Amino acid sequence: MQKLRPVFPKPPRCFMVDKDMSEINALNAVFPESDVLLCWYHVLQAVVRWLMKSDSGVCGPHSSNTRREILDYFKKMKACAMKTDFDRVAKEFLKDFSHCQEVCKYFQRQQGKTLTSRISKPRYAVRIVLLGKSVSENSGVGNFILGRAAFDSEAPPDVAERVGGRLKNRHVIIINSPQLLQTNISDHQITQTVRECVNLSDPGPHVIVLLLRHDQCSTEDQKHVEKVLLSFSERVFQHTMVISTQKPTETNDIIQKIIQKCANRHFSLQRSSSPDDLLQAFEDIMQMNDGRHLVCTEASLYFTKEQQATGKRECDF
Repeated sequence: MQKLRPVFPKPPRCFMVDKDMSEINALNAVFPESDVLLCWYHVLQAVVRWLMKSDSGVCGPHSSNTRREILDYFKKMKACAMKTDFDRVAKEFLKDFSHCQEVCKYFQRQQGKTLTSRISKPRYAVRIVLLGKSVSENSGVGNFILGRAAFDSEAPPDVAERVGGRLKNRHVIIINSPQLLQTNISDHQITQTVRECVNLSDPGPHVIVLLLRHDQCSTEDQKHVEKVLLSFSERVFQHTMVISTQKPTETNDIIQKIIQKCANRHFSLQRSSSPDDLLQAFEDIMQMNDGRHLVCTEASLYFTKEQQATGKRECDF
């Protein structure tokens, strides 16, 4: 497995396996940045075989419709792109088949181990969404955190990119979105980019970082920043911090207001700064939130609500 490492310029986002534990352990050791997923073909195959056993309680010919309905639910779970969607379908499954006790017990034993298709790592990753205005600045900060040239300073600005690495003993995943704080992008672009960031940080980010400059932050920027953040979640400020990359010549009141909304979490990135200092800031945010990630169910609903409100205001005139 070690020989495979140099083949990849960047670690793959995931590997898919058939639950060979020796293979899984080797992948976790050599590619700690990558997720290890289980193949759904093998998952469904195992479920079908178990349903045909007498232990399932639904093995006879009289239960063929029940088995088909159970498999339909599993196929719905397979189609879920995000953990939040999977959890919702799983909850519906347990409710609809509460009368099939052995089936529910089997599902609950496997849930979070096999059916979510993800093999958990010994210590979970810190998922960080990096928001800014400049590809070069975002890339520089992302590379600083990871300690290597992981992000290209000439990458397309409209592409959100996910890269993982290790910082001290912690697995870190950075989702880099270098255009989301630009005030000239449309609501549609914001919606699509936020959804992409949420998907890349599934099941949700632990920390959202705002890259702001003292000489480029106006009232318009403040409104735009709040609009972007609230499109993630109403609780987004509990998980957000500000990083500034220049020494201010004078105090910018707008940035100070944004920092205050982020519970005064601010890191001034200087030549003497250390990635370990930033990691501590990330850990502090996670500790304040009891290790929980940001739940972004509002991401897909936020602009719908905004557009409805705008439409109502226009009608009022």
